[in-house]
Amino acid sequence: MGQPGTLRGFKNNQGEAVDTGRAHLYLCARRLMAAVLRREVDQGVDQKISEGLNVRDMPGSAANHRLLLLVRCSSNHGKWEMRLKTSPVLPVVLMFFLGGCSLVGRAGSASPVPLLSPKSEEMNLIAPDTFKVLVETTNGDLVLEVYRDWAPLGADRFFNLVRNGYYNDTFFFRTIAGFVAQFGIHGQPEVSAAWKDARINDDSVRVSNERGTISFAMAGPNTRTVQLFINQEDNDRLDRLGFAPFGKVTGGMDTVDRLYSGYGEGAPQGRGPSQDRISLEGNAYLRANFPLMDAIKRAWILPDERPAAENSR
Repeated sequence: MGQPGTLRGFKNNQGEAVDTGRAHLYLCARRLMAAVLRREVDQGVDQKISEGLNVRDMPGSAANHRLLLLVRCSSNHGKWEMRLKTSPVLPVVLMFFLGGCSLVGRAGSASPVPLLSPKSEEMNLIAPDTFKVLVETTNGDLVLEVYRDWAPLGADRFFNLVRNGYYNDTFFFRTIAGFVAQFGIHGQPEVSAAWKDARINDDSVRVSNERGTISFAMAGPNTRTVQLFINQEDNDRLDRLGFAPFGKVTGGMDTVDRLYSGYGEGAPQGRGPSQDRISLEGNAYLRANFPLMDAIKRAWILPDERPAAENSR
């Protein structure tokens, strides 16, 4: 077999021209680094991130493309370093990973994010009997308290989505004053696509859709996935339609009342956004066309505040 060709204009750290195999690997590594940094910024981390990428040739045949990759990143979450001694198959592995998943884990992890795997064990844990979620929005904070005995399947799904950061940087895309504030379409189309058919069965309605309660949206029996709504008023007519609350707002209901509702109902019935376009185009569509729309910055599960003796049951 002949020697691999060279990629014109592409050089390593020593200023030497490199062959196409090495260039391919360099590009993979740089793309990996960029994905990590994008993820950190998306998570609300201080954007003053320093990075380093060092690629050195190791002894061996040029055809084997054996290189040493050293990737460094530091942020206000700390510092991490990743060293990779490559083999001829690593370019293929990196391209498979980066091509199938634009999100990467924290602290240099190269495993797929659970958000792209709705059936994974990580996304299907059983929720605690009760737990609280702090939601930081563009219009203030609110606290949700979830009660698993109200709607076990809904509580479990919400628990797993929140703990894996699903609702971070998502918009209240349908806020109807005096009715509901709806959210839950992910800002990245690849994540939305992963959850499109990740349905859970219905829970029985054990609690009415009173003001402040939170329920999953649905399009018929057993169609709940990721979209949620907070009732801004008593909406007991939704009880008969099978919408099962699994928790309620216990702090910050005034934040819910202040959410921007000027866009009204979604397209084509109103001036609001098309849910199909949100799914296909992500947050870019919303930011370009609905600049006043409120969003969730972050949502996370609060530490259990019960006494230790009660926790150990």
